[in-house]
Amino acid sequence: MLRSLETYRQLFEQYLSSYEWMNTPDRLYEPLKYFMSLGGKRIRPSFTLLGCEMFGQKCEDALSASMSVELFHNFSLIHDDIMDKARLRRGKSTVHVKYNPNQAILSGDVMLILAYKHLEHLSDFDKQRKILSIFNETAQFVCEGQQMDIDFEENLEVSAEDYIEMITNKTAVLLGAALVIGAIIGGACEENTKRLYEYGINIGIAFQIKDDLLDVFGNADKTGKIQSGDIYQNKKTQLYIMARDRSNPADQKRLKELYRTTERSPQKIDEVVSIFNKYNIQNEVEQVISEYLDRALRSLDGLKIDKPDKDYLIQLAYKMVRRSY
Repeated sequence: MLRSLETYRQLFEQYLSSYEWMNTPDRLYEPLKYFMSLGGKRIRPSFTLLGCEMFGQKCEDALSASMSVELFHNFSLIHDDIMDKARLRRGKSTVHVKYNPNQAILSGDVMLILAYKHLEHLSDFDKQRKILSIFNETAQFVCEGQQMDIDFEENLEVSAEDYIEMITNKTAVLLGAALVIGAIIGGACEENTKRLYEYGINIGIAFQIKDDLLDVFGNADKTGKIQSGDIYQNKKTQLYIMARDRSNPADQKRLKELYRTTERSPQKIDEVVSIFNKYNIQNEVEQVISEYLDRALRSLDGLKIDKPDKDYLIQLAYKMVRRSY
């Protein structure tokens, strides 16, 4: 019987709180410990524990691998925040703001190294080989997605297809990989891991588009981010692309002008959001989210697991994309 995602999160948090970090040099490890203490949803390590238990193994067998996944995720966030010049993460100062960019870069680097070290604890050589292959491929995808995201900041004509490719690489593949890594530890067959990966990818795409939506229309106190930060940074999200493609020539021209500026003014936000509202972009984006949710659910059709576990995955998918933060 699978446990709630919250239970898996708590199990991971207990493991994390008991982990003994290196202490010297302090200026290397202190930023790491600070960032890992900020919490977060812990979806990826929870997915790893869930994937393991789904196939009959104790989820505790996947705790080290779940730590590897979360360390990699947080390494990418630290570097992402530096590149985006972000000042807040989870409602707290980002690492490069609280410390300095050099410390942030190096602490992020050591997190990546520690992520690989946690995969050394896998005793089954065949499973370790498969997991390392998935981990390496995923890490490469994430870097490619991040570069695409940076490139898009200067490109006003990003297509919907390009955007989906970017968020697939930057966000969705790690969700899919986290689930599959746990499933491999649990003993899942190749067909089941393939179906779970498709499920995780599509949930990841829907999850990221929901994040884009909440960035503009969500509650900043709950999201822990600066309201409309994507607009400040001229991020070509699903909202921008749909508004650009649906607006009349005058509104399209103005939208592009606003996304060329580097000003961080409330007036810019108000004007962009006004265009979004004029073309009912919030509802249009919700429809896209629903489409990827449907794809995720269809990927479960060929998954060979017990019906209660499949029902669990269905409810989990709905919960992840219909959240308010």
